[in-house]
Amino acid sequence: SEEGEFATKYLGPTFEKSNLSDIKILVWDHNRNILAERFFESMKSENADKYIAGAAFHWYSGDQYSNLKKVSEAYPQKEFIFSEGCVEGGSRNGAWFTGERYAHNIINDLNNGCTAWIDWNILLDMKGGPNHVNNFCDAPILADEDSGKIHIQSSFYYIGHFSRFIKKGAVHIKSTMSSFMTPATADGKMGNTMENTAFINPDGKIILVVSNRTEADMVYILNEVKKDEKTILVCPPRSIQTLIIKK
Repeated sequence: SEEGEFATKYLGPTFEKSNLSDIKILVWDHNRNILAERFFESMKSENADKYIAGAAFHWYSGDQYSNLKKVSEAYPQKEFIFSEGCVEGGSRNGAWFTGERYAHNIINDLNNGCTAWIDWNILLDMKGGPNHVNNFCDAPILADEDSGKIHIQSSFYYIGHFSRFIKKGAVHIKSTMSSFMTPATADGKMGNTMENTAFINPDGKIILVVSNRTEADMVYILNEVKKDEKTILVCPPRSIQTLIIKK
């Protein structure tokens, strides 16, 4: 591909000659829908393994987590970074679904091989700007320039359930969840009624993040296999919770 050729014949060697080899090259940097196709094509280039550190991707084409899983399983030594995501269409002051969308994407990306996750805008004005092409979006924090006040959004707190507890150097571990009930999600559709992801931090503590996007209490069982312990817990309707499990 042209992208792979540019990275391996020109950009990578130029970084090398300029003593900038610590700068990593990520290809694609667009939606998940053809992430696998584009990454695999770039990796066919000569010296691709040397110069291409991984790929970056966005969420605007939909879930398509299977494409992320394909590349992360084929190249476990590479980095696959979510480099941009926002709720489009202007600011959504006070909306709850925005936070839920972040949780859904972060959980599923992390469970399918994502190594880092970056929000697009942390702070915008009440319109969802400034933006020179009127591409107004929502953000975790909205600032009212007239009053000088800031409005913290649900997405800020939802993101915090991951960023505050999953530390640098944490290792993802497989987790499954069983529930006593399977109600419809908030949009009325049946689907993944509960979602979760789990990591072991460098200090040995297990971090489990659980999201419930349904309109009902979700009663679930926490089964710590190594301790042979089972705990019945409740995740309230349309909520998120983080459990810190000491070793």
